[in-house]
Amino acid sequence: MVKFFQYIKGVARIEIAGEKIERFVNMCSYNQIPIWNIHPREDRYSFNIFAKDVKKLKPILRKTGTRLTIKEKSGLPFLVIAYRHRKLLFAGILSCILLIYAFSLHLWTIDVEGNISRSDEVIEHYLAELNIKPGIRMQSIHCQTIVAKLRTEFPDIVWVSASINGTKLLIQIKENDTAGSIISTDTDQEPCDLVAQKDGVILSMITRAGTPQVKVGDSVQKGQLLVSSYVEIKNDAKEVIGYEYQRADADILAETIIPYHESIETTYKEKEVENKSLTPYLIWNDYRITFLPEKAAKKNSQILTKEYCLISNMEHLTRLIFGMKVKENYKTRTEKHSKMEIQEILSSKFSLFCTDLSKKGVQITANSVKIHIDTASASADGSLTVIEPIAEIHAAERKIVEERLDESNGSNH
Repeated sequence: MVKFFQYIKGVARIEIAGEKIERFVNMCSYNQIPIWNIHPREDRYSFNIFAKDVKKLKPILRKTGTRLTIKEKSGLPFLVIAYRHRKLLFAGILSCILLIYAFSLHLWTIDVEGNISRSDEVIEHYLAELNIKPGIRMQSIHCQTIVAKLRTEFPDIVWVSASINGTKLLIQIKENDTAGSIISTDTDQEPCDLVAQKDGVILSMITRAGTPQVKVGDSVQKGQLLVSSYVEIKNDAKEVIGYEYQRADADILAETIIPYHESIETTYKEKEVENKSLTPYLIWNDYRITFLPEKAAKKNSQILTKEYCLISNMEHLTRLIFGMKVKENYKTRTEKHSKMEIQEILSSKFSLFCTDLSKKGVQITANSVKIHIDTASASADGSLTVIEPIAEIHAAERKIVEERLDESNGSNH
């Protein structure tokens, strides 16, 4: 919002040269003349000042013996002065705004979404019978009435919504589509094993379903079976006569090693803004008006856009937005990080990595990460010892278990 008021009041970029620049700045402060964005350059200073305060600088310039140069002017007062002889231009802009406002009071588009059994034309033809068609005034549209009429006319519509977005009427429909629906099976009930996601040492294990294949203190490798999906069925003689398959379920924590690597360049590009230009514009609903021609973007340039809502009519979703597009041309220079900056950057990245692990339920017990700084790059390398859940779901090996049962029965015979 500060930029908006600065644009309305007008801002000039001033450069001051002379021997008593510090006194000049102090006298501006004493006379309550606001200046900001002060940049010293050798024997001169540059700063921003409001357009109306430029004339107040004349007595200060005489007393301090300094020289003033206006480097850049931006804002509404300078725009009015530049185009003060072009009355037809401002008349055209005003007429355009009034036309846009008049057009925004009418409906111009009807969109229908979600319809399958009947086409958009059928829905739009019925709406035309209700006198809902492009060109009518927005005030005559009542969304609740449209919804009730559509539900009555088309009984197979189970849900309908009508809303106005700018100059568009949006009709959203949900039809009765139970016929031909497909019944899906619940895959969560399929038997499954639990296997190790990575190498580690089991620290704790609580099994709720399935048969444990490892115990606390065992070293496991990635892909090793931890809890099988089968449970042995035994007879009165304690002989295995079959297997019951189920979904293995267990809480298994293991101590594992996580490698860590992060690298950055020791140099970086610093931007220095040379000049900038402002392009004001207005947005009325879906229409955009730009008051000044935009300059072509240079290779080293960036564009910043700020918008301020001036009018917002929620009943008809009407909006008037004032915006400014700031185009800054800059030059880059190569700077080098200090050793302390490199350590701070890499330490910050390592802290974020540890925070992400903690959010995932991983407990860090030890780390051996060291920072190495070379001429062109720097890196943090090492590993972390952590305690984390290690089990992951794997399809049950039902065939292997059945072969074991057949072999066991054959040896018994």
